[in-house]
Amino acid sequence: MSLKDQIGNTTDGGDIATQKARIQRLEELSKDPAKGDKITPASQREAEVALQLEENGQLARPIVRDPSGNAEFIDGEGISWDIKQFHSEQGRFNLEKAVIVISRELRAGENVILDTKFLDPNDARTLRSAIEANG
Repeated sequence: MSLKDQIGNTTDGGDIATQKARIQRLEELSKDPAKGDKITPASQREAEVALQLEENGQLARPIVRDPSGNAEFIDGEGISWDIKQFHSEQGRFNLEKAVIVISRELRAGENVILDTKFLDPNDARTLRSAIEANG
């Protein structure tokens, strides 16, 4: 499914030019240099998360993909960000492994964005508590 299909058409009077520009930006941000600029469902989700944070003012504009592939994105202040995603369905969430993954990234000097879309509320709370407990 293309990003255009995922976003859909605006029928609420939204600015079509703005919507097209956003779709184009999502497509560009979805190209993952770590995978030869390939667009995958995971890279599309990363782009959606990062762009939403930028639009909300939580990441400095403009965000770009890290050309080295070491991080997912670099914000407008030159700060590198990795996006980590965990899943609850069918018992896939493992708190210990999640904390290890996040800790490894932080020790390597990376900044981490947690995408909790696929965690149930209990697992998300447990993960947040574990991260806070580990400083």
